[in-house]
Amino acid sequence: MYQNFLLIQIHDQALPAAKASWAAYQQGKFWPYHDAFFTNQQQLGETFYLDIAKNLNSDLAKFKVDVDLANKAIQKDLQLVYKLGLSKTPYFIINSKIFLHSSSAFRN
Repeated sequence: MYQNFLLIQIHDQALPAAKASWAAYQQGKFWPYHDAFFTNQQQLGETFYLDIAKNLNSDLAKFKVDVDLANKAIQKDLQLVYKLGLSKTPYFIINSKIFLHSSSAFRN
């Protein structure tokens, strides 16, 4: 499962990008959207997010509505991140144990 963990304090496009990705997910296009997004990160912004959706043949009217609806889902993901006490990305949870990629630390 892919969860949002926004680093808003260091990346001003974290929230808009997460909202656009969530909107793409609603049309079953999260991974192609994700791949296009990370391939062209230097172009971040609303026009870029819409262009990716258009290139993936998304329903643009639905995409725009879903971008506006994404906040609730993103906040739910962030609540889980804070509840687990995570502060770095990426992380993996396997059998209730949290593994942080950047160190050998894990906790029960």
